[in-house]
Amino acid sequence: MKVSYEEIQAIKDKLRPEFEKSRRATRIGYILFGSLIMVLIFTFLGVTNTMNSSFLSMRQGPNITSFFLYPVIIIIAYGLIQFLYISPKQKEYKSKVKDYINDTIFTSMFDDVSFSSEYGYDESLIRETGLVDLGNRYYSNDFLQGSYKSVNFSRADVLTESETTDSDGHSHTTTLFKGQTYQFKFNKNTQSYVRIRDRSYFLSGKFSKGRKIDSSKPMKFEDQEFNEMFYTVSNDPHEAFYIFTPHFMNRVKNLRRMLGDDISLVVRDSVLYLAVYTDTDSYEISSSREISSEYIEKCIAETSIIKYVVDELNLDSDIYVDNE
Repeated sequence: MKVSYEEIQAIKDKLRPEFEKSRRATRIGYILFGSLIMVLIFTFLGVTNTMNSSFLSMRQGPNITSFFLYPVIIIIAYGLIQFLYISPKQKEYKSKVKDYINDTIFTSMFDDVSFSSEYGYDESLIRETGLVDLGNRYYSNDFLQGSYKSVNFSRADVLTESETTDSDGHSHTTTLFKGQTYQFKFNKNTQSYVRIRDRSYFLSGKFSKGRKIDSSKPMKFEDQEFNEMFYTVSNDPHEAFYIFTPHFMNRVKNLRRMLGDDISLVVRDSVLYLAVYTDTDSYEISSSREISSEYIEKCIAETSIIKYVVDELNLDSDIYVDNE
């Protein structure tokens, strides 16, 4: 689909009040942050000079506590302004942009659309399916659901992280997954669990083998190329072969090549789950930039993956369901 220049200009006009507020708030944030850095630098230089003077004169210098008073005040003030003014204005603008993306793109591409920029998949769904690895931090937003060619779907951005603290008290954060997750109605009646993930070679892959779900065990198919591309587990190899026919495996390989990013795919109880490790957050726009044709095209491309999955995996085909 294409959005005309006139349509983009109309969207810009509608969003301009929120954009101006967001840009103004962002500039104020930069100014305050720069001021804070300068104060901290001058405070450090002042304390250093005072301590050196006191040492040379062999007498007690002025109380250095006073040097830290102004930075503390500015830090508190910056935090309050950021929390009460800057972030809300930026968030309001970004939310309005996504609302218009929903109205102009999502509703024209799919049926029965609903969208929320605030919410995503519940962590329990990701844990139960074993779609991606989980740590102790979980974030999900930009939840979109609808129907394409009578195939019900949903999608959301997901970020999972693991934060650890070493013996010295230093914290370290490791990203386990950052990308998009999808859920499709799978038109084969399945009762078991099967999962495939991109294989990791010499630490090049982004996915681990994953934890065991529903007593699943490693298995292989007759397609050697597929086995080299993906690590497969299932709790019912017989049904796994029923799902991953040679024809379907070829479609999955083509899908992986088209996406160009590591994937994790789960089929469980007649639902297909897909995670694509893009290392990106979809539909995001800078708080200081207006909507543009490039941004619109990027959103369309990101959303078109839903269509490609349905088409490439032939999820809407009754022939595929009954006869393959």
